[in-house]
Parts: sequence; structure tokens; C-alpha cells
Amino acid sequence: MTEQLRWWVVVPMKDIRHAKSRLGGDPGRRRALAVAMARDTLRAAAGAVCVDGVVLVCDQPDHVPDLMVPGVRIEVRPGLDLNDALGAGAAVVRAENARRHLAALPADLPYLRSDELTVALGRVARHPRAVVADREGVGTALLTARAGAQLLPAFGPDSLTRHRASGAREVLLPARSGLRRDVDHQEDLMSGHGLGPCTHATLRGGRVLAAAEEGVRC
Repeated sequence: MTEQLRWWVVVPMKDIRHAKSRLGGDPGRRRALAVAMARDTLRAAAGAVCVDGVVLVCDQPDHVPDLMVPGVRIEVRPGLDLNDALGAGAAVVRAENARRHLAALPADLPYLRSDELTVALGRVARHPRAVVADREGVGTALLTARAGAQLLPAFGPDSLTRHRASGAREVLLPARSGLRRDVDHQEDLMSGHGLGPCTHATLRGGRVLAAAEEGVRC
């Protein structure tokens, strides 16, 4: 049996003040949801048994207190878009050890579970670079690069096609996987079943801190 590879996960977080505009509604509520979804994503990534470390790259130092999650390092890189942020995070990880395996996740995966990420990373490990599609089969839910390969992130419209064109091998996962359930529109949050505790509490109480009042660790 092949030994499971160990991974470092990089997550980019753009300016929270303008995040998730397509969700509509009050800007403060959108900001709270963006923070909650990022925290749930980071918790799930840090909890995966094959993950050695998680690096969040954000562009505003005042966001750091909201995004602190056990097991997650935060790098502040002002003015970078998502792909440049991922490149900066990957550079930080490999500057410490060039032989580290890299995985990139978006910050809006509130349905993701640690065991799902473990399964996904096990499946992509056979390829030097790999990509997993989002639920719509157009965007990217996971991009990976084993040691010796560059991450080459190309997130944005039709990113799946661009990642495949750059040589990443597409790996198929069930559509029900929380890894593939990113959130762009309000209807993406209609089903509370399987939501991470921070996002669930924020939807119910309007604040991430509502989770603490319910006895939920987020």
C-alpha cells in the first residue's frame, strides 16, 4: 500500500469588506458570512489527517483577528488578486521546504468536511498536478501540485478549462461532496444540512459569535 502524501493547503481571502457581493442583502451580513465560510473551510482543511499545515493569504491586516483558526498560519499580502495570493502562499510554504506538496482551496466551502478533503487529496496524489471541478463543472474546487511541480493557479471564470489546459489532470468526485459545494448565490445556502458550524450559526444569529452562544466551537 502506497504511503499517503502529506500536504500543505493554501487558501486565498480577498478583501472581506467587498466579499460575496452576489449574495445580496446587507453588506455587514455578507461580511459575516464570508468570515464564517472561511473559518469553516479553514477548520476542515486543518483537520484533514493528511494535511501538515494551512496558510491563509489575506490582503488586509485588520481582518486577521476574525480569521484566526487553530492550526492556520495567516500571511498578509495587500493588493494581490486570488491567483497572486495563492502564488505568494505557495512561495512561503516552499521557501521553508521545496519538497512540500501543495493544495489550493477557495475560501467559500462551508460544507467541506475534513474526511472529504482527505479522500480528495488521496485521489489526486497520483498526478503531478491535478484539479477538481466545482459542482457546476466550470470552476475549480481544488488545485494541487506535488513536490517538483508548480501550482500555476488560474482561478476566475472558466478556471477548470484553464487549469486543464495548463496540464492539471481532472479528478472526478461526487457532486454531493462538500469540497465541490462553493457558495456564490443565496440559494447555495438554502440547505442548512451539512453546513459548517460558523456558517450555520451566522445564518441563524447574524454573527459568527452566535456559535459560541450555542456552545458550538467555530
